[in-house]
Amino acid sequence: MNSVDRQPGKLTDLATATMTAEARRPAHGGPRANGVDRGRAGSMGATAERRLEQQLRERVAHLEAVIETAPDAIIMADEEGCIRSANAATARIFGCDIADILGSPIQRLVPSLVLEARGGTRLSDEEVEGRRRDGEPIALSVAGNELIVGGRRMYTLILRNISQRKRTELELMRYREHLEELVQERTAELEASNERLRHSERLAALGTLAAGLGHDLKNLLFPIQCRLDSVEAVIRSPQARRDVAAIRESLNYLQRLSDGLRVLSTDPNRESPAGQRTNLARWWAEIEPLLGKTIPRAATLEVDLSTALPDVAVARHSLTQAVLNLVTNAGEAVLAGGCIRLSATLRPDGRLIELRVADNGIGMSADVRRRALEPFFTTKKRGLSTGLGLSLVHGVIEAAGGLIDIRPAKGGGTVVTLTLPVAPPEDAVARARPRALVHVDDVRLAGAVGMLLESHGVAVHDADGDERLDDRAEVALLVADDTSDSAAALCRHLKGRPDRLAIRLGAPMSDNADRRVLHADPALGLRTLRAAIGRAAAQLKALCHERLSDDPCALR
Repeated sequence: MNSVDRQPGKLTDLATATMTAEARRPAHGGPRANGVDRGRAGSMGATAERRLEQQLRERVAHLEAVIETAPDAIIMADEEGCIRSANAATARIFGCDIADILGSPIQRLVPSLVLEARGGTRLSDEEVEGRRRDGEPIALSVAGNELIVGGRRMYTLILRNISQRKRTELELMRYREHLEELVQERTAELEASNERLRHSERLAALGTLAAGLGHDLKNLLFPIQCRLDSVEAVIRSPQARRDVAAIRESLNYLQRLSDGLRVLSTDPNRESPAGQRTNLARWWAEIEPLLGKTIPRAATLEVDLSTALPDVAVARHSLTQAVLNLVTNAGEAVLAGGCIRLSATLRPDGRLIELRVADNGIGMSADVRRRALEPFFTTKKRGLSTGLGLSLVHGVIEAAGGLIDIRPAKGGGTVVTLTLPVAPPEDAVARARPRALVHVDDVRLAGAVGMLLESHGVAVHDADGDERLDDRAEVALLVADDTSDSAAALCRHLKGRPDRLAIRLGAPMSDNADRRVLHADPALGLRTLRAAIGRAAAQLKALCHERLSDDPCALR
């Protein structure tokens, strides 16, 4: 009988030995008594044995192919937990040689695995940690079974590498945690937005109340003044005339207070910033009764606003809201006997006016000054302040093209300086408004661009209305899409004109280094479009103010 070919350490060794023993076991009936039967049986037995051995070879080869091509590690260990055989996947998963681990305890590969008699109970899908030859940990799922072979207890183990699955689960867990954080952040943002909305509604209610109060005061004051004129015309007593004069002075004060309330309640977002101008001296005469009431009785207010100062390029109501916040803050900072000073000076170049609100109060720390312009930042109790005052001032001044600066005052206190541009001559205002051409095929997108430009005080023209308008000197900005016709118009618009700007709608071009061309991709939403138009409008306004300051006739 030929022996079966086997390699040491193969899982099929055990199966081969078992099958060979079964094949060589005699039949239940035993040998025949007579010699003829015994000889005939011996000849037939040899033939059957050879046939069984051939079948055994085929079955072993099939079993070996299945085991060796399995993607999971399959290990046979004895009752002492020593490895007796393993398949090729074991070497691949653990990075070792099969011959090197034969006879080694299973803990060499899986330190936490303990093999013990289970009374036939299967080991099913337990997760353990294995170690590769280089010490790298790997996550494993182990399944196994206990069996008795030749009177000895053996263990068959199937180990699956689940490291990739564990990494995926870890990534999913981190992604879920990240999503939960985003949800929490978004929830906090929504709550903050709701709080801002409620605050805006309260401010709107106060504005409505102020507007109504100012209107009612005006309606009441007019008939009183008329009757007072009638009384003054008929009285002759000097004392009565002095009483009428005192009453008239009080009425004039109430009239100024009514005007101040109406100015304060004006919504700055409803009017275009283009062409807005305010004379500081006349503005103060109108608003003084309102601002004067915000000063504590124990403090004094000094005002130095010369009538010779030129107009500033900011609307009256916007300036009122900004200065009201600054004066209120100063009043809260000064102690008994403190002083608040409102003054304005014209810079030597004649282009800017510095409006200062100074106090000799408790002052601000460096950290508070650094964060003072942040929305909702406040050093007061939340119920007493929203933290929006200086943020509102900053927004008003920035929209007017000015700057705000907060510094400590000499000797204590704080100085807030609002640097405001001087308004151009009134006859040049119309020419000072920058103009833009919209060269966009998409009608809805062109309309959105036009509205955004108009909101920034830029006059808008449509390319369909005048095909050659981009060649005219007065068009300072071209907004074009990414079509070939628009690209040609953009090149003509910028050629030889360093003072012109363009906004290209579409993805940024890597080969474009022209700083005059801003990019906005509508596919990313209106935020990028708003940002690009805002930057372009700010540059155009600065250029217009510069031209008007140099030569009011420059844009004719």
